Amino acid sequence: MKKVTLKQIAELADTSIGTVDRALNNRGRISEETKQKILNIAEQLGYQPNKLASSLSRNRSLRLGVLYPAYPAYFFDEMSAGVDEAIRSLSDYSMDIKKIRCNSLSPEDQIPILEKLSSEHYDGLVINAGSSQLLPYIDRLAEKGIAVATFNSDIKGTRRLFHVGMDPYLAGRVAGDLMGKLMGGSGKVITMVGFCSVEAHMERLRGFLEAVRSSYPQIQIVDNAEYEDNDKLAKRVADRLLAEHPDVKGLYTVNLPGALGAALSLKQHPLASPPILMGYDVTKQLGDLLKEGICTCILYQNPFAQAYYSLMLMSDYLLQGTLPKKKHLLIQPRIVLKENVDAYYYDPSTTTRNQFFL
Repeated sequence: MKKVTLKQIAELADTSIGTVDRALNNRGRISEETKQKILNIAEQLGYQPNKLASSLSRNRSLRLGVLYPAYPAYFFDEMSAGVDEAIRSLSDYSMDIKKIRCNSLSPEDQIPILEKLSSEHYDGLVINAGSSQLLPYIDRLAEKGIAVATFNSDIKGTRRLFHVGMDPYLAGRVAGDLMGKLMGGSGKVITMVGFCSVEAHMERLRGFLEAVRSSYPQIQIVDNAEYEDNDKLAKRVADRLLAEHPDVKGLYTVNLPGALGAALSLKQHPLASPPILMGYDVTKQLGDLLKEGICTCILYQNPFAQAYYSLMLMSDYLLQGTLPKKKHLLIQPRIVLKENVDAYYYDPSTTTRNQFFL
């Protein structure tokens, strides 16, 4: 639908744009009859007020917060670059965008920050939400009139407006089907998750397990472990599991720290028959391990684009009152192999590689 302008309303009301602005923003200096006429025309045309103009009239910027972890930096720095690009894109508007960093996606790290935010003034918040334990805190923010959206990891059932990110269940099924094919349909598999409390991690695991069990019944899941989004802990976990199951044919991790830790374990303690290793997202270090054949396959979820588009869509809502047509905007997982990994490295010196592709 074409946007209704103040000029259109002014022409139909046979008055000036300034008079229309005063009527719509209730600033007086016009007759009640003229004001009512303008309001009726605006309603008939479906006029949506420009919140940017309203913020300027209040002599303050719209305040938008973005909450996401700081560690591991090699993943979240790319997400942070997406935030920075959105800030640059919105620099001509009256928007004050504040980065709010937590240590990890664990509820112990995120809940205290959300409790504090509920007492501060924000017009909108974009949250990389981890645990379902955050649900009442997100709903409490929405009840206070704060517009909330999520990105990267979602929480079902909240009053958030929309979510930008990869479908974790679908990504897990893609990984499970690939694993089954590469293993020839039989053998033992180890799975590893970052946080059992993070919904996105468990959905990737659920999708993987369901794909394997439904299509490859001869594959046996022999163990599962948690590594708290820490690559050093992931390496120690992988060391233990691989020692206990030296005949394992597949190893699946739900994110970048897990893939990196497991790959370093396999490099330090190579097995006679190396297992197929799958994980998510790319760093130069993991890319080198992919090229060496230690890591087999990576699913890329584009953290840059997730952060960038979630902020741009939230700014559209705050400035224009428009929401995306879908409540879940999907970024499709991309399969990265040693042959194409160079195209996926994040380069902090530029934002022009392929960070905007969906």
